[in-house]
Amino acid sequence: MKFLSRRTLFVVIAIVAVLVAIRAVLPYAIKTWANKKLDEAPQYRGHITDVDLHLYRGAYRIEGVTVTKVTGEVPVPFFEAPLIDVSIAWRALLDGSFVAEFDIWEPQLNFVDGKTAADTQTGGSVEAWQNIIEDLTPVRIDRFSVHNGSLHFRNFSSTPKVNVYLNRIDAEARNLTNSRDLSDTLVASVRGTARAMDDALLEFDLKVDPYQAQPTFDLNTRMESLPVAHIDALIRAYAPFDLEAGSLTVASEIAASEGTITGYVKPILHHVEVFQWKEDVVEDEDNIFRVLWESVVGLFAELLENQPQDQIATRVPVDGEFTDPEADVFATIGGIFRNAFIEAYQSRLEGSVSLDDAEAEEQKDTESEAEDDKDKEDKPRRKSGLR
Repeated sequence: MKFLSRRTLFVVIAIVAVLVAIRAVLPYAIKTWANKKLDEAPQYRGHITDVDLHLYRGAYRIEGVTVTKVTGEVPVPFFEAPLIDVSIAWRALLDGSFVAEFDIWEPQLNFVDGKTAADTQTGGSVEAWQNIIEDLTPVRIDRFSVHNGSLHFRNFSSTPKVNVYLNRIDAEARNLTNSRDLSDTLVASVRGTARAMDDALLEFDLKVDPYQAQPTFDLNTRMESLPVAHIDALIRAYAPFDLEAGSLTVASEIAASEGTITGYVKPILHHVEVFQWKEDVVEDEDNIFRVLWESVVGLFAELLENQPQDQIATRVPVDGEFTDPEADVFATIGGIFRNAFIEAYQSRLEGSVSLDDAEAEEQKDTESEAEDDKDKEDKPRRKSGLR
């Protein structure tokens, strides 16, 4: 009995020693493997500072995640987050499903426009990042929460430099699984709020199938009363005039299916002023040609304004391929006149666009392409019949 007890004790000690060794080595192994995976993205390199395991709650914490572009000269990372927490969803585990929950704190995403590819940053291939994320998360994700995130659009080569952003982003995504065994639907839901330029409230509601090869989603967004002074640098960099006063409200519904997009964007400018002598001539010291141009633009803005509501607005229909969407110019111009002289646009969402609309648009494009292919095949036959 003494021999068996001593033997049992040695086995227990050996098991504990192995577990301690695994516990000590595993974080470094995960960190090394994750860094190697992040480096697989073309033109981008990722780095993780530290990994901590919390075995008592079935979780691990990733600290100091950074993804930077290694080609060109972009002074900000594409992505960074000080802390990501990954834990087992115990409720799902009790139901027999092994899925995880993600919480990410203060993430920042930077898109950069530039004069050349070297100083432009878009993140590269979406498919490549999908593959990397799937490799890094061997279990299915049931919930993904963002806490106090930010999204930036920057241009370091423009005059003036541009930095427009959404911050204080709080969002929660549910049902990020690709298994019918875990959910009745493969469509995930994402809801959240943010602040545009730390001021205007923005709300969004997204339904998305994250595992489709082509973008498939239904997005509703509304932003209320952003002072145009906050985006003055953006307007001056990309438009031949600037706005001195006013506020911007935007309502939008966009849906995409298999890479085909449809929807609208409805921008509404309230109490807008294009030209002011003090700001444009005295303070900005604009040249005479810019002063004349802004005076003309201001005159047209006044003429095309809905006087009772003191707003300039339109509805911009958007259709086409996701990578190259087309805005209906004539409908956009018609919308300006409609708002000015017939009926003012309202800032509410219309509820007129859904994923079914995008699927119908995609089906229409497919049928149109099939007809074009058939016409091409018929032409040689018709020619041969004439001989």
